Amino acid sequence: MNYEVKISDDESFVWQLPHENMTMALANEMSQKATQLASTKNITKYLSDVRGIRNIDSPLKNFDFVHIDLRRVGYRDSDKIAVVHDPNDDSHDFIEFVSTNAGYAIKPFTEVQKAIDWLSN
Repeated sequence: MNYEVKISDDESFVWQLPHENMTMALANEMSQKATQLASTKNITKYLSDVRGIRNIDSPLKNFDFVHIDLRRVGYRDSDKIAVVHDPNDDSHDFIEFVSTNAGYAIKPFTEVQKAIDWLSN
């Protein structure tokens, strides 16, 4: 499998860990699995760890993913999504910007613990 989705040890959020560069097809598949898993435990928080993973899809596909696919796969406006990326990787900036503008509570981080702290509040 080209990604891993699991519930955190304290069952407060769902980890999303892709193992290859991000396309919206991969994001769609991983997101469906994440929201299905979250629904089994009533979880509304997600941590997407994309360190070492670049978003290689076009801005148009990123835009369509946010405006068409996110709601279809089960994300809600009230969900919190932390994205942890490498400090010098700006390839996720556009999708984070579009997601925020679409009303999703998404926040970028470069440190996992800061992302977990934000999800805990």
